[in-house]
Amino acid sequence: MNVNIWLILTQTAVNTLRDLMDDESYDGQHIKAVRIFREMADYVTVEKLFKRPTIGGKKRFLFSVNLQGSSKAKDAIDYLLATYPGDIAVGGAYRWDNGLQVGLSYDENGDVTGTPIYPQHPKLIKFMPTIKEYNVSGVLISETDATQVTDVNLIQGQHERVFG
Repeated sequence: MNVNIWLILTQTAVNTLRDLMDDESYDGQHIKAVRIFREMADYVTVEKLFKRPTIGGKKRFLFSVNLQGSSKAKDAIDYLLATYPGDIAVGGAYRWDNGLQVGLSYDENGDVTGTPIYPQHPKLIKFMPTIKEYNVSGVLISETDATQVTDVNLIQGQHERVFG
C-alpha cells in the first residue's frame, strides 16, 4: 500500500535530517530512519507549498513524504518521533488508493471504521496556504487564510485525501 505522510518539522530537525541524509558512514537505526526523507519528491519545492507557522515557540515546516506503507516505514517514523520529540510530528498519514488516513477503512456499508495510526494533527490548518484571488488581468485582489485543511501537492494516481 502506498502512503503519503505529512511530517511537521522544526528548523532544528530540518537541518539535522538534511545533514544526515548525505551521511553514508553510519548504517544504524538512526540513519535508516532518516533515509525516508530521500523519498520526498523535490523537498525544496514541496516545503514552499505550505505556510510555516510558529507553534510552541518554534517555526514549523510541513513536508509531504511518499512511502510504501510497511512495518519498516512505521518503525522509522516512530523512531524519529521518539528521537526528536517536540521537533518532529506527524501531520497525517493517508492511503494513496482511497485517501483515508492509514488505519481507517470502509466497511460493507461504505462507513469509515478503524483508528488512524497517526491521527491528523490538530494544528494542521495553520500550514494550509493562503487562498489568493486574482482578477482577469492576473492582479492579486484578495488573500484569505484557509478555513479548512485541503489537498496540497497530489501526485498523479493519488486519491484525494479524506480529512476529518
